[in-house]
Amino acid sequence: MLLLCAYVLICLAITTSMELDPGVVTTLDQIDTLICLVFMADFFFKLYSAENKIAYLKWGWIDFVFSIPTVGLLRLGRFARVV
Repeated sequence: MLLLCAYVLICLAITTSMELDPGVVTTLDQIDTLICLVFMADFFFKLYSAENKIAYLKWGWIDFVFSIPTVGLLRLGRFARVV
């Protein structure tokens, strides 16, 4: 998960700071969406496995919000997972 977070942050930095071919941007966005689905699956697995689901949701909701693929600026929240 840490490597996926780092990959997403690097791609986000590249796509926002460099002029890339539209095909490359589309490919990176598709990979990002797949990674978001992995993060979302991880969230639901941890929620399902948690003994106290309410206690998990007190901090776990952040993982859920950061795993939503269409919320652009919230993708920066993945930095919190790396830290």
